[in-house]
Amino acid sequence: MPRTDRLAMATFEVRGGTPLCGEITPQGAKNEALQVICATLLTPEKVIIRNIPAIVDVMQLIELLRRMGVLVERIDESTYSFEARDIDFDYLQSEDYRQRAARLRGSVMIIGPLLARFGVGYIPKPGGDKIGRRRLDTHFLGFQKLGAENFAELSKYYGRRHDNTCDSVMLDNFLWADYYHVHFCERDDKAVLWIMKILGKMYASLPVCAIEDMPHYFKEIEQYFNENLHLPLEIYLADQEAVDCLNLPADRYSVTELPDAKDYLYSAEALKTLSGKALHKKKNNLNAFKKAYEGRYEYRTLCCSDGCEIWKFLDQWREGKGQEVEGHLDYEVEGIHEILRNCSMLSVRMGGIYVDDQLEAFSIGSYNNKEKMAIIHIEKANPEMRGLYQMINQQFLIHEFPEAEIVNREDDMGLPGLRQAKMSYAPMDFARKYRIKQLDFEAQSAE
Repeated sequence: MPRTDRLAMATFEVRGGTPLCGEITPQGAKNEALQVICATLLTPEKVIIRNIPAIVDVMQLIELLRRMGVLVERIDESTYSFEARDIDFDYLQSEDYRQRAARLRGSVMIIGPLLARFGVGYIPKPGGDKIGRRRLDTHFLGFQKLGAENFAELSKYYGRRHDNTCDSVMLDNFLWADYYHVHFCERDDKAVLWIMKILGKMYASLPVCAIEDMPHYFKEIEQYFNENLHLPLEIYLADQEAVDCLNLPADRYSVTELPDAKDYLYSAEALKTLSGKALHKKKNNLNAFKKAYEGRYEYRTLCCSDGCEIWKFLDQWREGKGQEVEGHLDYEVEGIHEILRNCSMLSVRMGGIYVDDQLEAFSIGSYNNKEKMAIIHIEKANPEMRGLYQMINQQFLIHEFPEAEIVNREDDMGLPGLRQAKMSYAPMDFARKYRIKQLDFEAQSAE
């Protein structure tokens, strides 16, 4: 067939001169509808959207939001209402969510509203594109430029070496990120380098990496401090294994133990059973709680969807402390809020004690698999209920860390009351920490 014929077959002839009248209703555009529907996640209020096209991608997105916890009502053929009052963050980590979101390329637009409202978003690699390959990098890079951080990616660097401190898990760095003004950098897919500011002074943490890579990335941090910050390197909270591995020369570095920063280590079995003379008082308090609230209390495993309940309790607990409290407390409370906002992306275990169906105590922890160690980051309870702290301490370990052999209950921050409380549980050992300070920086800079 001649080329001219092929062109003729794809040509329309339009003849004017005939008046046209009537009304048409343009169908809603698919791409715009996907964006507007995702935007309903920004508010808990009811939102009504009209002229939604009955297209497969749109219907799949509506069903996805419904499964996320959004209340969806079809008002008429093309009008829907959306009410994103309670989002099921556990569902965002489910296989069903992963499969449904992966089938729909427009699902990537869910991330923005979730980040804006809740501080966390999760999405698998979407599919659904029949016309060719389009990169998603711009979405993720854009969110990062706006301040979003992919903390889930950092977890892969932890557990690559032995370390029995609370800093051996990512959650502790996340919890105190604001207090220490933390910044991080990933290097070569082998290490994370952390820097922080404490009382206006710059410090670094030890590189999070395999032990064999420690000397190399220690040098990288030193170079950054010397050449970029024009400061001597100071490492805060170095653990024993790393100090032994580095074996730093005494003429170039001082290595000083920090007694107030040591973590308290306990036998998991001892804290679960409270057996023995040393823990007799703890067991008495536990039994007093059980007797006083018999039939009225219950332990529950908590998840992301329980965040609002934990927030309510936490705010009441903080208010009860008054104004005359330790300076770190507000940072701790805000850190807990951040954990709850981002818990779907963090490796976190949570549990609570309910009395008369009301949350009265909760705990947040994480697990160091290499050390078979449970780390208790947060433990809060109603102080008016005798034995409640012992109850949440015991039950949290029994239910959430049955595999643990060691329990790390972090340091006492040099606070006498906190030290007394931690010593009362009869620690079996301590995870000692050190400060490393470069001594020859001035000599190097003079050269």
